[in-house]
Amino acid sequence: MIGRVRALLPSSRRVVFALLVLGVGAGCQILSGVSGLVVDTESGGDNEGGFIDPGEGGDPGDAAGGDGDADPDGSAETVLVRIEIRKIGGGNVASVKVNGVDACVGTACTGTVLATLPRNPDGGPTLATIVADPVIGGDAHFLDPTSCRQTPTGCQIAITAAFVRVTLQAVGANYVFATNARYSGSLGGLAGADLKCKEAATAAGLPGTYVAWLSDATTNASSRLGTARGFLRVDGQPFSDTLQATAGQDLVEGRVFYPVALDPFGVALPKADFAWTGTAATGDLGAGTACANWASAMAADTAITGAPLAGSVAWTSRAPAPDTCDKQGHLICFRKDKNVAVTPVARPMPSRIAFVTSAPFTMGAGGIMDADALCTTEKTAASLTGTFKAYLATSAAAAQSRFSLLAVKGGWYRVDGTPIFTDPAVLQNFTGRPITGLTQHADGTYVTDDPAAHVDVWTGMNTAPNAPSTSPAFSCTDWMDGSVAANGRFGQSAFVDERFTSAGTSDCSVPRPIYCLQE
Repeated sequence: MIGRVRALLPSSRRVVFALLVLGVGAGCQILSGVSGLVVDTESGGDNEGGFIDPGEGGDPGDAAGGDGDADPDGSAETVLVRIEIRKIGGGNVASVKVNGVDACVGTACTGTVLATLPRNPDGGPTLATIVADPVIGGDAHFLDPTSCRQTPTGCQIAITAAFVRVTLQAVGANYVFATNARYSGSLGGLAGADLKCKEAATAAGLPGTYVAWLSDATTNASSRLGTARGFLRVDGQPFSDTLQATAGQDLVEGRVFYPVALDPFGVALPKADFAWTGTAATGDLGAGTACANWASAMAADTAITGAPLAGSVAWTSRAPAPDTCDKQGHLICFRKDKNVAVTPVARPMPSRIAFVTSAPFTMGAGGIMDADALCTTEKTAASLTGTFKAYLATSAAAAQSRFSLLAVKGGWYRVDGTPIFTDPAVLQNFTGRPITGLTQHADGTYVTDDPAAHVDVWTGMNTAPNAPSTSPAFSCTDWMDGSVAANGRFGQSAFVDERFTSAGTSDCSVPRPIYCLQE
């Protein structure tokens, strides 16, 4: 049976991981025996969210080379290898072998698979080799950048303690990431930028063929992906489904689930960083010169840039004015091999809905009660149930004080199921930076406003997220004065840092939407 499973898979589809840890000595010998195998079915299989944490789910003291507290004198006769299998974008694993012996086959390859190896009798490191066969049409790769990454020739790890953990990710869709390196606008043209994406993916062990999200005088970024569909971050969270520049496609509709946000190793980018795109919200060449077709690092040349920590259209076009090509920016890289539908998972229960209003808030004598009325009008038109209030601060109270923060009520999610705040406590602790941008209206449509405004939203919040307005000057005189003489703080709904609630101050005559959260 096992032989038949492997025979269906050509050798070119097998991913070999020999895991590398500090302490590998010369003359080490691979031990082929596996003394015991256990499948831990209590640990979940699919990765359900969050940035990649190589230590997640492990025992205290876990490290790439093992558990530093386990078996300090090296007296145990065996060592334990725990393989955590994550499946994303329809990916699956047909079989996994440890030192040539099956650790799991078929449906058993999920969650956590445990393999017990005999310790090297000579007292040296115990070597292990893991071979993973993905299901045809998908890929599998080792995820932990602090240990071993897939290379064309494979790599090795020496287990020097009683325990080691590895993470195997099976993926069926396309990855998207931002390079951890930054560059001037002189990229060597589109080909040079693509090479940088390829090198970044290879360094992180990511499978597939990658292109940079760039437009130049003859090529639009949206056409560079061919028929590819279904894009995930490396932590498994969905970015977007379709990026062709035609009506109804996610790119044009502003339908972005999670922002790019992460580099190929799963590390979040600094908030202030930008990415070169040269691409407007329509997927084609925008304003500027595209840095002389990505060959110039001169301040005289310019190109549109995007914000990796934003959704909606700001990820590809973040400002009305292009940036000068002497600045340093990241590249956003897309795999283009797969055509797999990608959508958010259904929101859990209990949970609550949040949306950004389609209409701007008109201030008047009713103050914040008028804002609540706007939320009610739009939720009713969209046939949403429950009570919604405006997420606004006043000179007397923080915005979070208007809502129940009990865990039993659940967090807040967009209508499409994408999370904003999964834990209400983050608002109580004034740490309310969202997981994704609140760029969806109550009726399910998405924000596609001019990126020049970044979808500015009245909040009244100071620089500390969710703090009360310390002065009526931050809240348009508690949302009663819509004149040019009054001032208020606004956030930007596409961003996932403090700009979500506190991005700037303007006079109150400017019409802006508001956030509405279910009570």
